[in-house]
Amino acid sequence: MCQLNSPSLKEKKTKKYVEQFVGIDPRGYKCLVPRRTWAETKLQTSELWDIGKKGVKSHFETASRDMGIVDHTN
Repeated sequence: MCQLNSPSLKEKKTKKYVEQFVGIDPRGYKCLVPRRTWAETKLQTSELWDIGKKGVKSHFETASRDMGIVDHTN
């Protein structure tokens, strides 16, 4: 799972973000993209559950966005 994220739409247009997205360093060489582990995702999901139980939706949404964990339900 990828850890790539951007705090704003403006930052997605930067050279640094695009380099991270395609997996290259500033000189154009391939670089390893840090990956998220399943254990880390489970821990962050548990933290989000605790935040969500407190009832402040904006806190949950902010933490969810920062962690890159979004649940899509139909």
